[in-house]
Order: sequence, then structure tokens, then C-alpha cells
Amino acid sequence: MEEDIAERTHLVGKALLLLYAAIAVNIAAATGAAVLSVQTGSVALVAFALVLFVDAAPQALLALRFREEQSGRSAEDAHSVVERNLFFGLGVMFFLVALYIVSDAGSRLFYHERPISVTESAALAGGALAVLVVLAVVKHRSARELESELMRARASETAATAVLAGLLVLGAAARMLFEWWWADPVSALLMAPCILKRGWKAMEESKAGQPVSTRSARADV
Repeated sequence: MEEDIAERTHLVGKALLLLYAAIAVNIAAATGAAVLSVQTGSVALVAFALVLFVDAAPQALLALRFREEQSGRSAEDAHSVVERNLFFGLGVMFFLVALYIVSDAGSRLFYHERPISVTESAALAGGALAVLVVLAVVKHRSARELESELMRARASETAATAVLAGLLVLGAAARMLFEWWWADPVSALLMAPCILKRGWKAMEESKAGQPVSTRSARADV
């Protein structure tokens, strides 16, 4: 019994360090994308930066849960009302980001506006893609070890953000290789459905007070 508790404590500590690293990566990459978006005029970079900023919040919330578990409180205790309100707010923010993308990218396509440069975008997105993929894999492993649906949900979100980074890389590569001026706004528009899906899942989580994947699993039983 004591060995099980010690093992659980060790795994929670590792998960906390992983979440702290993920939050730091999100904020650093979002800040870099925001700065580059101003310099280059890339709407895809703006979209990526906004998603990264929003995505840091649920990871911080899960870190808080694990911290409370370390202090002796049940991981299922803490602040359910606050959590539901937070996920509702996140859902609204994702919807607003998607609306902004459709509006701004559509305008740029109509007026044939193009980013000044995409080299920096490609470099940042490529680096972010590699790091996000690694984080998603390690988070899934941590979720399996902890048997935590919450960590599994955060891992899936990181994987979804990696998909956005991949779209950003493709858009930048198309502009660099083929000089397609419309590649940047089109890659941003391709992000919109993914972001809307994230918003819908956040809304569902706010209603249930738990990850959508958890509810689905229980419904199957």
C-alpha cells in the first residue's frame, strides 16, 4: 500500500513537471508567434498564437489539481464550479478566435493581401510542431501511468495544437516553394474547423465537469 502511494506521488510529480514545461512552451511559442505576426502580417501566425495562449489555461488548471493531490486533497475535489466556468470561457474564446480567422483571412483573400515574409513563420512553426508532438506523446504516456482522463484530454489538446502547427508549416512552405500568395490565409482558414471543434469540446466539458472522453467511456460501459 505504501509502495503504491509512493509510486503515485512520484508519477504526479513527473506529471506536474511535464505540465509546467508544456505551459512554458505554449507561452514562449505564443509570444514568438505574436511578435512575428506583427512583423510579417501573417494571419495564420495570429491564429496559432491565440490558440497557444488559450491552451495554456486548462493545463494550468490540471497542474493545480495535481498540486492539491500532492497536498492531500482528492484530485476530484477542487473548484468544480470554477472549472466549469473556465471551460465555458475557453469555449467562447475558441469560437471568437475562429470567427476572427474567417473574417480576417477572408478579407485578405478578397483584397489579395499577403504576408511580408514566411521564412520566420516556417522556422517557428517547425520548431513548435516538433516540441508539441513530443509533449503530446509524453502526456499520453503520463495519462496511461496515472490512469488520468484529465491528462489524456490535455494530451489530445496538445496533439490538436500540433496539427495547427503542421498547417502553419504547410502554408509557409507553399509560399516559399511555389510563391502562392494565398497560402497563408488559406492555411489559417483550414485551422478554423479545428479550433471550432476545440471550442465545442470545451463547452461540453464545462457542462459535464469532466473531459468529454471520460463521459464517452462511461456511456459505453
